[in-house]
Amino acid sequence: MRKTAPLWIALALTVSAPVATRAQAGACDRACLEGFVNQYVDALVARDPARLPLTRTAKYTENGVELKLGDGMWEPKGHGLIQALLHRS
Repeated sequence: MRKTAPLWIALALTVSAPVATRAQAGACDRACLEGFVNQYVDALVARDPARLPLTRTAKYTENGVELKLGDGMWEPKGHGLIQALLHRS
């Protein structure tokens, strides 16, 4: 479970800003949130963080260490973990 923490932390940080903005306007329901999650997973699988709707001040961390978005799990060596998480039943 500890290895999956960076994915869920990154996911929470990634979707929190846009979702918070839409939620304040009352426009982000379950389908809206699922859309952000799907967009994040698609970008992660493609290893293309440019696909994410992030602000210029967004930060990315893994295990408490700030990294450049695109490093860490986004690199090819993290791809096996991503695939394992996505294909879990």
